[in-house]
Amino acid sequence: AYVDGATREKLTGSRTYYVRTDGSNSNNGLSNASGGAFLTIQKAIDTVATLDTNGQNVTIQVIAGTYTGTLSLPYVIGAKIQTLAIVGDTTTPANCLISCTSVFTAINSNGCGNGWYIRGFKIQTTTTGYCVYVGDQLSTINLGENEYGAVPSGYSHIASRYGGRVQILTGYTISGNATNHVLTNEGGILTFGGTFTVTLTGTPAFSGAFANAAGVSVIEFGPTTWSGSATGSRYNSAQNSIIN
Repeated sequence: AYVDGATREKLTGSRTYYVRTDGSNSNNGLSNASGGAFLTIQKAIDTVATLDTNGQNVTIQVIAGTYTGTLSLPYVIGAKIQTLAIVGDTTTPANCLISCTSVFTAINSNGCGNGWYIRGFKIQTTTTGYCVYVGDQLSTINLGENEYGAVPSGYSHIASRYGGRVQILTGYTISGNATNHVLTNEGGILTFGGTFTVTLTGTPAFSGAFANAAGVSVIEFGPTTWSGSATGSRYNSAQNSIIN
């Protein structure tokens, strides 16, 4: 395959790229040092998109710090399900903060297939913005041990619309307010894919509903355990949608 006239690199083994707040996008991203790591997560994502990953695991390891700007997840040739991991601090996600202001969403699908797996981040927005938004039928975003902070009124922590899909694969934490925690619409699907615990801290408030499904969409919680409390409606299902 070719990228802008150049041969696309085909991986034969796993690879890790590093991102640090003292890195540079002029680096190659292949070492965990200021002289080797990328400065932005999006630069690492764009670099992965130039590869044929050939089914190999590719990890973007993000070192503790605060990162701003929307992350747009593209389709990557050769990627299999959950083989493209963006990893922060899975033990204490707040150490790796994705904080965006006046954006549509902090993390966005872009016809990304099902390869991307986001783990170990606290995600929050101010003024405008979702935390995670999947808005096309060619995209699935997989989510792990994240923390969802506050988002502005009118926005949700996690949204899936227009046939897009979100799969939540591990336990996580909710610490901030939102109109809805999870929102599906126009055929969107959101599933909780395992037996795990979701922890709510600080009694977050949901002015719409914790789970809100509309427009022939689906929210499937599975055998989830809830720890902590929140205020607002538990759920709203409308227009032939299903919440299980």
